[in-house]
Amino acid sequence: MKHLLTSSRIKLRRTCPRADFYKYELGLVSTAPESGATAFGTAIHAGLESWWRSWQTVDGYGALEGALSALGSSEPLQADPYVYARATAMLLAYDARWSRWAAGVTVLGVEVPFATELRRPLTGQAARTWAVAGKIDLIVRLTDGRVALADHKTTSADARSGSDYSRRLTLDPQVSTYF
Repeated sequence: MKHLLTSSRIKLRRTCPRADFYKYELGLVSTAPESGATAFGTAIHAGLESWWRSWQTVDGYGALEGALSALGSSEPLQADPYVYARATAMLLAYDARWSRWAAGVTVLGVEVPFATELRRPLTGQAARTWAVAGKIDLIVRLTDGRVALADHKTTSADARSGSDYSRRLTLDPQVSTYF
């Protein structure tokens, strides 16, 4: 059986090798509730998944309504009206910013899982014990025929061009791995 090398596992390994061992080798999972930031990101992600699925299946009809409805199933967001309002505002802004563009692209896939061989750089041989795996948030065909991948992120950090967060994303191997 091959071990799956995912972006989540790589990040955990960098943060804490022992936590990686406990989670992925021993199968021990924390029973601690997820952090507020993680719950918020998960809820936004669910909303965006619903939004893009509407563009994939019915040309965007009901995309915003579906995205906002997806927020309604998040208990952590329901517990705090301010956090729920912030998430709602983010999805409203996303819809206002991206709906015209989305109407011009073809959605090829939403939340697309993949697994592939991990190859040794020098020999090209497939690794016997490791494979690369993940889930791509969005795959679209652009108006000029090119295919593009998207990975949605939320952050409370400064995300402007040139910020520390922006520079970290430039070096993040997640989208490169998906490509």
